[in-house]
Amino acid sequence: MSDWQELGRKVVANGDLLKLRKELGHNRSSMAELLRTSVVTYTAWEGGKVRLWPATAERIGRFYHLADRHLDLLHEDGIELSELTPLRPDLETFFLA
Repeated sequence: MSDWQELGRKVVANGDLLKLRKELGHNRSSMAELLRTSVVTYTAWEGGKVRLWPATAERIGRFYHLADRHLDLLHEDGIELSELTPLRPDLETFFLA
């Protein structure tokens, strides 16, 4: 088992996906989209009582590691996630240009 798979399994078993989702300010649907899965599957992962395929455990482990690391970097720089605004072009200007 790879380190990423081990981390993914641990994250699911310990309920860390739920903690991460809340810290990121996402709902289950958007987290499922980020992890390239259905909301039903993501919800099962969040519940922690599932068996994961090795590739799925690895994907979760990598995602969790990167998200957690980026949150740490923001906190180190004194930036709160809630202070950030998503980048989105002005749709009217975008379509009329």
